[in-house]
Amino acid sequence: MTRPYVRLLLTALLLALAFGAHAEWPQEITTENYRVVIYQPQPESLDGHKLTGRAAVSVARTGEEPVFGAMWFEARIETNREDRTALISDFHVPRVHFADATDEQKGQLTEFVEKRSANFELTVSMDELAATLEMAEVNEPNKPELNNAPPTVLVRHSPAILVTLDGQAEIREVGEAGVELVVNTPTLIARHQGDFYLMTGSTWLKSDKLDGRYSLTKPPQVVLDLVQSNDQVDEEDVAPPITDPNEVPEVIVVTAPSELLVIDGEAKMTPIEGNALLYVENANTDVLLEISDQRYYVVFAGRWYASKSLDGPWEYVASDALPASFSAIPAASDIGDVRPYVAGTEEAQEAVLDAYIPQTASVKLDAEPPEVTYDGDPQFKPVEDTDMQYAVNTGYQIIKAAGEYWLCYEGVWYHAPSPTGQWRVATEVPEEIYSIPPSNPNYNVTHVHVYESTPSTVYVGYYPGYMGSYIYGPTVVWGTGWYYPGWYGPNYWYPRPATYGFHVTYNPWTGWNFGIHGGYGRFHWSVGTGGWHVGGAWWGVGGYRPGYWGGGYRNTNININNNININNRIGNNNLYNRAGNRDRVAARPATRQAGTNRNISRPAQMDNNVFAGRDGSVYRRDASGWQQRSSNRDWQSFPTNRPSTQPSQRPATQRPSTGNMSRPSTGMQRPSHQDLNRQYQARQRGSMQHHNFQRARGGGGFRRR
Repeated sequence: MTRPYVRLLLTALLLALAFGAHAEWPQEITTENYRVVIYQPQPESLDGHKLTGRAAVSVARTGEEPVFGAMWFEARIETNREDRTALISDFHVPRVHFADATDEQKGQLTEFVEKRSANFELTVSMDELAATLEMAEVNEPNKPELNNAPPTVLVRHSPAILVTLDGQAEIREVGEAGVELVVNTPTLIARHQGDFYLMTGSTWLKSDKLDGRYSLTKPPQVVLDLVQSNDQVDEEDVAPPITDPNEVPEVIVVTAPSELLVIDGEAKMTPIEGNALLYVENANTDVLLEISDQRYYVVFAGRWYASKSLDGPWEYVASDALPASFSAIPAASDIGDVRPYVAGTEEAQEAVLDAYIPQTASVKLDAEPPEVTYDGDPQFKPVEDTDMQYAVNTGYQIIKAAGEYWLCYEGVWYHAPSPTGQWRVATEVPEEIYSIPPSNPNYNVTHVHVYESTPSTVYVGYYPGYMGSYIYGPTVVWGTGWYYPGWYGPNYWYPRPATYGFHVTYNPWTGWNFGIHGGYGRFHWSVGTGGWHVGGAWWGVGGYRPGYWGGGYRNTNININNNININNRIGNNNLYNRAGNRDRVAARPATRQAGTNRNISRPAQMDNNVFAGRDGSVYRRDASGWQQRSSNRDWQSFPTNRPSTQPSQRPATQRPSTGNMSRPSTGMQRPSHQDLNRQYQARQRGSMQHHNFQRARGGGGFRRR
């Protein structure tokens, strides 16, 4: 291979990496005399925001056979969970391998790429990246010891809604004289002249007791004035008002973790084709009956609970201890949406792989900190089983550790010498913070990391656990299962994250959906508080702000945005991209643009079926099976009995660290057929997931009960 020929290949590779839009694989770069094809990159390791991988490539002169090779890279990823893309940048190429290139040429190629690759970027699909991580070494978020004790399960056979209070009712005067509000619930409940007024969707209900029988009503104007318009609510999600008094739901008020199961009359059992399961067709959530053990199974917050009777008692069942019939539930069936909670299903594996990828950003070191406030003088309590303390009378998450105060706000760490400031963006965090146990309401901050810093910026990221979504064994679950009492003070009420009571369900493209849920038939009430982030302290990090904006109550300074919102979502949001946070994010260097005389496109009628092995060889799968590219520039059959020197199972994982990424292995490790098949299947699944997400964004979606 001549030096100009090799230079063209690497130039074409870098142009492909500079191609800004999501890449449909493989990618083709053509010039007057050459054609270069780049196949989908294969991740080898992911450590925080550092990604290493390799890619198979081919280059051919016009009219000649292509030459195949492999290129290894180290890079930084910047993710965006809202559009599910990952920007790969800061490329470093430590190794290239082409069978007919000399060592001298390889060195020249590496030097050439390293000098020109730093400003090149590649935007890839997070779904494709997550699927291919199955064959990579990943630093897994720390495995929590969660509380899986069952909530109180309330069963009703007529319309009902669940109203969750954070302890006993706290009723405070707000707004106009004589109007009071039940402040420690996300449901809007006002009291005026001794009567309680509850808003659910576009319907108002009235009762003379908080936990009494409610009826249809039109509240007085002073109560209506509490409700302000909310542009975030989709009118299509707002249920029509109830007009028939016989359809008024029972209002169930609870002060302990509870879930509501509503069945429209007697349970209608319907078989699931192909296995020994029945499901309750007329329930507001998925309820299954396993025929062989005659137990009912229901899933709350991603956890399974089983009972011989719908009336309980219920006991926790691990996702990998479910009857075998669960893994055989068809994805297209009416209850196919439970598959993410079933160990071993593709949906569960994809959810776990997705949770390995942090939401990342580069933040300015001189970014303005939030204005931290307390309800009175700062008060701290010990973090159990540690030497640390945490602030209790504030809506912010503040930890006292290593002689300083550490504030975790919207995915960024700050530190200060005192609990009231002066706060500065942190470039490192004490390791002991990552020992906060799940029984503490600040456990979620252990999923926020500082990776590295420059004189002007710091690279940070958070895993879905920061938002409340945790890897638990072979599946993901919502919340820690622990109950965290809120703060009640003279001026403020601050709620803490809750696991149960909000009908939390998982969607592979939007994350966790939640709401105060009940009813059956056409009535499904899901009361939100102005979108996923307002009042979000009940549902995770989104609500850690002062005042009622963070779910808190402050005397008569009240701002209520309670409206119906079935599609409240949390988990697949980018905190760094929120309007109030964008000024913190450092601008990226301008991306080098490809020349106008070059054509980058998706080659017609070309399969994405070529892979680079760790040994530098190139492999292809076609209708006849696997083939290996030989030094004679042809494809030869790859025997099925060829031994592998590389383990086929996923390597052991560890908790994320802030250390540097190691260089890719240069060992000559030949893959087995099993390894190649897994990579091929992962690539196929990732492509399907990406296209499913695109369809969901375009108006399709994921079935929800």
